[in-house]
Amino acid sequence: MGWVREFYAGKTLLITGATGFLGKALVEKILRALPEVRRIYLLVRGKRLPDGSWLSAKERVRQELLRSAVFTALRRRHQDRFADFLAEKVAVLEGDLTFERLGLDEGTFDAVAAETDVIINSAAVVSFDERLDKALQLNALGVGRVLALARRGKELKEAQGKPVPIFVHISTSFVCGIRNGIVPEKPPDLTGIDDEIAELMQLCQDLEAQAGDDETPPVIRERVFRESATEEGMRRAKARGFNDTYTYTKWLGERLLVKECVGILTLLLRPAIIESTLKEPEPGWIENQRMADPLIIGFAKRQLTDFPGDPDCVVDLIPCDFVVNAVLAAIAACGVRSAKCRVFEPLNPTPRTQHPAPVVLQIATSTQNLLTLKEVVKWCTEYFERNPLLDRNGRPLKVKPWTLPSLNKYLNGLKRKTQWLQWAENIARQAAFLPACKRWVQRLAMMRTALERLEYYVGIYAPYTHFKARFATDNLRRLWEGMDADDRSDFPFDVTTIDWRHYLQEVHIPGLKRHILRMAEDNGASEAIETLPDLLAHAAARFPEKAALQSKREGQWVRYTYGELHRLAQANAQRLWSLGIGHSDRVIVCGENCPEWVIAYFSASCAGATVVPIDRQWRVDDIVAVAEFVNAKAVLVGDNLASGIGEGLQKAGHNIPLLTFTELTHKTVPETPVPRPSSPVPEEVASIIFVTGPAVEPRGAMLTHRNFLSNVRAIVKVLPPMQNDQFLSVLPLHHALGFTGELLVAMWAGAT
Repeated sequence: MGWVREFYAGKTLLITGATGFLGKALVEKILRALPEVRRIYLLVRGKRLPDGSWLSAKERVRQELLRSAVFTALRRRHQDRFADFLAEKVAVLEGDLTFERLGLDEGTFDAVAAETDVIINSAAVVSFDERLDKALQLNALGVGRVLALARRGKELKEAQGKPVPIFVHISTSFVCGIRNGIVPEKPPDLTGIDDEIAELMQLCQDLEAQAGDDETPPVIRERVFRESATEEGMRRAKARGFNDTYTYTKWLGERLLVKECVGILTLLLRPAIIESTLKEPEPGWIENQRMADPLIIGFAKRQLTDFPGDPDCVVDLIPCDFVVNAVLAAIAACGVRSAKCRVFEPLNPTPRTQHPAPVVLQIATSTQNLLTLKEVVKWCTEYFERNPLLDRNGRPLKVKPWTLPSLNKYLNGLKRKTQWLQWAENIARQAAFLPACKRWVQRLAMMRTALERLEYYVGIYAPYTHFKARFATDNLRRLWEGMDADDRSDFPFDVTTIDWRHYLQEVHIPGLKRHILRMAEDNGASEAIETLPDLLAHAAARFPEKAALQSKREGQWVRYTYGELHRLAQANAQRLWSLGIGHSDRVIVCGENCPEWVIAYFSASCAGATVVPIDRQWRVDDIVAVAEFVNAKAVLVGDNLASGIGEGLQKAGHNIPLLTFTELTHKTVPETPVPRPSSPVPEEVASIIFVTGPAVEPRGAMLTHRNFLSNVRAIVKVLPPMQNDQFLSVLPLHHALGFTGELLVAMWAGAT
């Protein structure tokens, strides 16, 4: 065990911002890779929903955190014990960083402070142009309120002779503001911080007072205040040399932290632009559009045909898993009191209570593995030329590389478009009485909306497409070099190993397509799926250990992975061939909805047979009559139906093999070798689905493999399934709708 894992043994952590992108990844990594951790407190505020109802902190964690795709690997590992595992390790505290004592009562506040060894403040308002009052309360003043917990913990722990807590604040590299050159890993200057905070607080109060009087409707006052506070936040940020309200208030938070953290062991971490994970818990995991993603998606959809930028602009991306691993390693380096770790030796002064200023780590890539804007454009263009998105009619959207014009040139172009639009709108208003003008007015309104959105994007993102500074990462490099082999394997963040072309084309953009655009991504392999056995083989190859089918029986889950389903289907196909059943032969499948029904269907299909699914509620005489009508060569049935159907077949003189679902779940080898069943072809009939029983003239719909897969492709185009989805089967699988919309669509995505 390396010193990173050794440090966390028996530790209690408190994390704010756990429902955010980085917070989710951080919690997942701790639970997955650090089983030695004693407990994790998650400080989460409740949430008012649009309908006025209140979402408690525990329910919010359940809905927004634990349902996230980031926990898929943990769910697979713990299976039925996942909820119990979480209950053992995670405790949710309902609190709020805008309140003193974080909204906790005094007893709870002291109890948590006395128990907690590491406090990680990851909470932040991350919108670039958030209203000033909200950003100030959370990004700046909220830091001091969380730090108060660490200060109280220090008092209580020192009285007991225990090590004091470590306080970790996650900021952003872009607190440097608008500048060039190398940005050092140094704490910010504190000069004038108290006066600036007081001035901003007074400004927010004045703006709220100016939003209306007692007679102004609350909704109007709120809207006026929101707009003025947002505008004033951006104005103040730019006046102070920052790109936006977010980076400005994060800088204020850093200054307050440095001023107030005296005597507290403090880490100040500055990640750059956090994007999708490189490797863990899965390549390309991402939630919500991050900083670069609106531009990438807008480019791919041809909504942004060009954008202003400097080709040599520094694009300092960092995969989310690298940030998580660096955060956890840096904390351990600060806390380890042994010769194993000398990374941050200055943090271990004597006496222990006299801690120096915070150690600053910039978790960035620009000084060790530079990525420029022209490279991002080049590699994104290459990807979407090979893998274009489709328009509403299924036609590929052809992309053209951005020319990256200067900002002045681009703004002049927007100005000309705005002037033309105003002229066109004036003409349209004068001719509004003409019916033909109504469509023109609607089109102009859409153009106005698109132009305003483009102007907004330019105002927000242009500073980052002209950014030239690079972030020093000497402490980050020293941390990596100080880790042993085990910890490097468990917590990798060596930024020199990132291949940017591979990351963008093979990891990040496919991740965007899966998690943001909700598109199934398999590098075109699905085009080779022509039959239902192909679909099963494709899913088994992609997700061999993923649960394909599951059912709860007597309190216990029965599960089959895609790999197991495929192996059983192939083994049973050999068995059916040994019984003389092959291409175009009809096989009855009858039973309740269960995993074994699916095994039976694909066993027959992999043998090349045509499946005749029958409603298990039919009378035995009717099932036997249909078997005779289609000249069935075998019957695959649920165990509870086997006796009755078997007797009915014998009574009718229809002596054909009958196999129960239980028999099909045991892999058997034929007594004598038989040829491997050859796959059916797309035009062959996959199923005969009876729409009437034998009480009247039987009528069956003959559906080919191509028919089924055409329907599947049409469904996933409109309602794209994801591999992390779980489907609840409520329709009978012997019906085409349930079979296609529930089973086959789930298999297409590798869902459960």
